[in-house]
Amino acid sequence: MSEAKFTAGPWQREDYSDEDGVLFEMELAGANGEAICRIDFEGVDNTAYAEADARLIAAAPTMYDALKKIRARLRFASSGGAKAKPTIAQLNEMLDEACFALRRAEGAQ
Repeated sequence: MSEAKFTAGPWQREDYSDEDGVLFEMELAGANGEAICRIDFEGVDNTAYAEADARLIAAAPTMYDALKKIRARLRFASSGGAKAKPTIAQLNEMLDEACFALRRAEGAQ
């Protein structure tokens, strides 16, 4: 399986508002500070959806990393043998990683 090629995370979001505090643009940047994309809110009726979309995009590397770790652990566990079965602590760690990624996408982090 080939390695994914995208800007390393975590990705950060920068908001740009006018003098009245109305959001008009968001920029997402990689860990290196380089811009990944810009979201323009001009003509957008409901910025809540656009903001949620930006959070989801920004959380993509975190979700990708969590899924890769979970996949690797479950593959190992499914390879057979009682010793390969994940412990409760390992399952909780996988759950924590997935929950962190989802919280980030939902805007809690």
